[in-house]
Amino acid sequence: MINALKWTGIKMAKILSFLYGCNTIFVIFFLCFISLITSFYAKNHGIDGVERCKTLWDYYGFCSKKQKKALAFLLKQTGIDEKNSVISGSLTQSDLWKIMTLVQKTQCQWVRRTHGKERWDVVKKYDNTEYIQSMLPRLKVLGMVDHYLSDTRTSDAICVLGATGPSMNKRLKFLEYCIKKGLFRRQNILLLSGERPLQSGVDGLEYDDLIKKKGGSVALERDLLQYLYDSSSLPRRKWPVTMIHGKKGSLPRATTESTVKTLLNWLKNHSTMKTITFVSSQPHVLYQKAIVQSVLQSCNRPINVRFVGAGAKGIDVDDALAALGSYIWAITPSILSRMSLPKLSLIEQQELQDFFKESYGKQESLYRILPKN
Repeated sequence: MINALKWTGIKMAKILSFLYGCNTIFVIFFLCFISLITSFYAKNHGIDGVERCKTLWDYYGFCSKKQKKALAFLLKQTGIDEKNSVISGSLTQSDLWKIMTLVQKTQCQWVRRTHGKERWDVVKKYDNTEYIQSMLPRLKVLGMVDHYLSDTRTSDAICVLGATGPSMNKRLKFLEYCIKKGLFRRQNILLLSGERPLQSGVDGLEYDDLIKKKGGSVALERDLLQYLYDSSSLPRRKWPVTMIHGKKGSLPRATTESTVKTLLNWLKNHSTMKTITFVSSQPHVLYQKAIVQSVLQSCNRPINVRFVGAGAKGIDVDDALAALGSYIWAITPSILSRMSLPKLSLIEQQELQDFFKESYGKQESLYRILPKN
């Protein structure tokens, strides 16, 4: 496009120079004008002299050179040989298999949750000083460490996502910080919890405090979230607060996906809430954002989503890598749904669908938006 504009400009300059009697000053002025136009076009379309093709990481939201270098480093350090493929418009067979391989390898090397293991049950692998010092700066570049902020002034409701005790406490304190800083105007606060029995050692000192208060009775995530909110200095009277409890159904426990579906059912009777700001915490912001957006895409619900998240102090590298791997896994169906798949043989089609079912079959919302052919 840029070369075409320049070529057209030169041709026009030659014609105009002939008509104006070879006025050299006019020709120079006109060529400068064309140069300004092309520079403006390049700046506003992300083009530096030539048209760029997107790399694989651009589709995942990692567009800067620093981010791509950080990803390359993390992949190499953890034994994953994955070249950053270039994709222009539609996928090739090679691109497709690279994406599938990327999901498989990051699940295997970073997430490492097999046979129904919970995140907190996974044995630490990257917790030595060498890994922490080398990986932490790269994770920071990828947006997995610092506070995550977005425009919250026009949202209709704030939704605090449930989690383990320490994470919920962190999210509520971050919400308190945002309100004090004037980042939110007065609006509804939704406490979104899931059906999960609390565990000593997983839900931290927050759990111990709650058990003392309840006299040792069995407590759920919603009980701890309500307790932490009541113990905070967050507003109550002027800011309506609602607890929304997601059932686990046939799952071992409620998940982000199942609780967001519960929220969508609740919103059917609260149609004025068109924009919701979710409150999460690092390093899980990108992953939870991908899940929420995929559920909305799957259910075809026109709700505007914003996210904020508390930064992580003393970040756990294993936890951050697992969150990054989970994000890659969660966002891939949405990426593929917006792209044209290459022509595949019947055997290759079956292999692809088998991979989709194995990787996403238990997550209805993600599986539904995957291309079926």
